[in-house]
Amino acid sequence: MSSAPFSLRTKVELGVVPTHIKFVGGLVPDDQGRLPRGDDGALLVVSEMAGLKALCPAPIQSAQITAFPGVDAGDMDELITGLRALGLEVHIIMMVGGADPMNPADEDAVDLPGGDEVALDIDDVGISDEPPPSEGKAP
Repeated sequence: MSSAPFSLRTKVELGVVPTHIKFVGGLVPDDQGRLPRGDDGALLVVSEMAGLKALCPAPIQSAQITAFPGVDAGDMDELITGLRALGLEVHIIMMVGGADPMNPADEDAVDLPGGDEVALDIDDVGISDEPPPSEGKAP
């Protein structure tokens, strides 16, 4: 049973972290830095977010995506462009290595140079600073 679409009466942005497609095999790039794709060749995250937008009666306004050191720049550009084409604001979360997030002893072991690489890779893609379409945004 699905409900009819509705708009939000708040300025709070409704977003999705697409971990439902699994972290490894869904969000994490392979050994060549390529992002996971479906049988149709489309990036899994973009396909899943399109499906969620179609199913969800509330307007999904953003997607939080991960960016790893060494990710293919073309795939990252395609990911961001594809999500923006769906009318989504894209929030990029920089993934850094060198620590187990579940181990308190690793708190100071984060590999920030890996984070710098992610930021430079994203900057090299030449992604526009233009905001996405305001479709579904609260006034």
